Amino acid sequence: MLRLLALVLFAAAAPAAVIADQAMRYVNNEVITMGDVAMRNQLRLADQQRRGQVMPQTRDEIIAYSKQTLEDLTDEVLIAQEAKTLGMKNDHESLVRDVLEASRNAGAAFTLRDQADQRRLMERARTVESVLGFYEGRWPQPSPLALEQLYQKHRGEFNRPPRARTLQIVVHPSAPEQRLELRAAKNALLRRAQAVPGAVAEAAKVRLDEFLEAGPNEQEAVLDRLVADLAALAPAGADEATTAAIQEAARIAQRQAALRSPEEARRLLEVVRLSLAGRFGRDLEEGFREAARRLSQGPNAEQGGQLGWVEPGTWSKAFDDAVFNLPPGRVSQVFITGQAACLVLVAERIEARTRTFDEVSGELELVERRKRRQEVRSRLVQILRLQAMIRDVAGFEERRKEEGGRRKE
Repeated sequence: MLRLLALVLFAAAAPAAVIADQAMRYVNNEVITMGDVAMRNQLRLADQQRRGQVMPQTRDEIIAYSKQTLEDLTDEVLIAQEAKTLGMKNDHESLVRDVLEASRNAGAAFTLRDQADQRRLMERARTVESVLGFYEGRWPQPSPLALEQLYQKHRGEFNRPPRARTLQIVVHPSAPEQRLELRAAKNALLRRAQAVPGAVAEAAKVRLDEFLEAGPNEQEAVLDRLVADLAALAPAGADEATTAAIQEAARIAQRQAALRSPEEARRLLEVVRLSLAGRFGRDLEEGFREAARRLSQGPNAEQGGQLGWVEPGTWSKAFDDAVFNLPPGRVSQVFITGQAACLVLVAERIEARTRTFDEVSGELELVERRKRRQEVRSRLVQILRLQAMIRDVAGFEERRKEEGGRRKE
């Protein structure tokens, strides 16, 4: 797919065998071909896809994309020509070894053409880095004082928020839809039970009379008593209809037992919290993990509710309020986050602080070096372009017009 997208500009203009030989631009005494642009497009597109970036979609976007690729290649050719002027050479034995290593890492042997393409790409990249390094070394390097001033200017960016190693137990109340479905199942059982001869019909008749006399708020309890009556009947020796009614009542009873109101969820976690009172350190953590594996419906329940190191904003505000106001080695009060009841243990905590200059000086130096390298490249290319003879054989728009003309014909 990426190769197709990279070549789509050229596929209608010339057969594949000709693409690599069609010149796009001359840079002094070197040529950049359509094949060069297509190959670089393929590499750029693969990298963007890997990073999850937006890919060019329309024809105009692809043309603009390929134009940028052509300019990038032009810059590289100019820098490579400067390397020859400076007398720089690459270690070809090292290049061969790296190509073979790339082939092994790819999991398949490169063809001779693949090896040649890979060697050419590596050689170009190393040449560019060598030239940029040569000129960068002649620029003034940032002094420790300059880095210190940069640190003070951006000190706020080096604030490290508090972090807490946290374990969590989450219990969700039953959804309203589950209660409605269970109520419908109980009503259906009452209707079916009346048609089953024997003990099932007798139990249904008693509860039906109660159901009709009860108000709306009491009818649920009557249905629960019917379920209990039928589930308690002995199925041994019963006919098929009786056995089916008894089994359905047992299934409804199991579903009923699994239902949990928000208050019941909170009470369940309160029991857990009280059971952990008086336990400390590793004993407390192991007890919490065991309860999480047994009860939690939250993340990593099988791992004892281990959330790892979390920072403010990772979860909800209620979670942050509980975790970051709790001393290490303590279990929180039960709290509600979203629709679920939650209990947390803060095993360890690192308080908020600002990283020191000594801690970030390496990062600052790396950032400054990247900025300096980019500026060196930009200025060098600007100078080289002014001195170079750059001539386009045919642009992308011309290729597009040629293609359009052929389609009309």
